Amino acid sequence: MLDDTQVLDEQLNRVGMEKVADVDLAENVRAQHWAGSYAELFVVDAPDTVPEKLQNFLSLLDKAIAARLRSARDKGEMRDAHVCILIDNGLFDKAALRSETEISRFVSRKYWIDRARPVEDILQRLTLSWVDVHLAFQSAPVLVSPELEGLRNRIAHLKGAGAANAFLDALK
Repeated sequence: MLDDTQVLDEQLNRVGMEKVADVDLAENVRAQHWAGSYAELFVVDAPDTVPEKLQNFLSLLDKAIAARLRSARDKGEMRDAHVCILIDNGLFDKAALRSETEISRFVSRKYWIDRARPVEDILQRLTLSWVDVHLAFQSAPVLVSPELEGLRNRIAHLKGAGAANAFLDALK
């Protein structure tokens, strides 16, 4: 699975998610696990099989994660679950895989993640991870007006709710 999670840990910590012990979700399905007060993230390695056999794997994940979410709900905690499924892009043709929207309709959001570059892929696609506005705009080759540049800098330094409020105030 993920060997070095330091970068992922840092980005998830910034949004209140902490790495906890790995969990057994089902028979022969072990996941790396991050949790926060509002969400859980599971990173699992998909079996090296043909895409048609992934249906059973996805069903096992849904059943195990649904049980975890129900247990949290029974304790008065509402959580969202995100599952990153590591696949070998050389083994699977993305077109042959079921769409992430289709496999996410039950109990969690699921993402097909390239096993060759998992942390980078997770940070680019997972909606839970921290988005650094300043770094994103530094690499953007677009020329912007001084007003937008000023707003962008304020958002980059405020972050979180303060950035959102500043942006909305600027639009008034």
